[in-house]
Amino acid sequence: AEYELERLGPIHFTYCGKKFRRTDLELVNQRGLILQCSWWEPVERVEESLPCIVFLHGNSSARLEGLNQLSVSLGYGMTLFAFDCAGSGLSEGEYVSLGWFEKDDLRVVVDHLRGSGSVSKIGVWGRSMGAVTALLYQVEDITRLGPKNISVNAMVLDSPFADFCQLAEELVAKGRDRGVTIPSMVTRMALTMLANSVQSIAGFDIADLNTLHQVPKCILPAIFICAKRDDFIGMHHTQSLYDAYGTPHDKKSIIIADGDHNTLRSSQSLLAIGTFLQRELD
Repeated sequence: AEYELERLGPIHFTYCGKKFRRTDLELVNQRGLILQCSWWEPVERVEESLPCIVFLHGNSSARLEGLNQLSVSLGYGMTLFAFDCAGSGLSEGEYVSLGWFEKDDLRVVVDHLRGSGSVSKIGVWGRSMGAVTALLYQVEDITRLGPKNISVNAMVLDSPFADFCQLAEELVAKGRDRGVTIPSMVTRMALTMLANSVQSIAGFDIADLNTLHQVPKCILPAIFICAKRDDFIGMHHTQSLYDAYGTPHDKKSIIIADGDHNTLRSSQSLLAIGTFLQRELD
């Protein structure tokens, strides 16, 4: 998902009568790979420290996706930070890991924001792979730091998968429905070969990409989103994650949106998300 930097828009611009700027920067992740990042902020701050939304893009995508969240973030008085995960966009790296190493990229970003002195609270907004990254990050943060010291404050989780192996089998089944015949034994063999290859090259087990087993530990306020006609990551993935998510019901909600996996969310959905983030990050 390579692109020209100009597609990120102007460095200086006006929105709702206020002046904003985009700062492009590089961060280095724990594997020594350079991450290409952008931070949109007001030129004149009403306060020294403002809430910040960190956007996490999906697979085969890049920080360009974050432009869709720009109006909500800036309109509700927050800044927006988006970056190309390692192996995506203009960042270094040869492959993505569907959330496993991306959660470490997110940690580098959060550490940078916390060290900047200009961020109060942090919300994480992830879509597809980015939403899985956010969930894995939260669980790791709770394990490392304890529930009282978690480094971010709220999450927007748009179309995460509950279990990668389950998703892979579902996609094969959909192929059968469309006339592509793949025996179940071949599917299982292919998954085993994939798991062995990932373990050998990347050093992690694809079976660990199971967020459903992890989310009962989660404690952050969260809003989940899924699309009615999503034929890639079905609604049942998001619904099962929402049901198992450990936060009390008054701290979590779910939006059933129109469209499919890649449909832009409606103004009504964005309004609900903006209101949620403003409340939790105020």
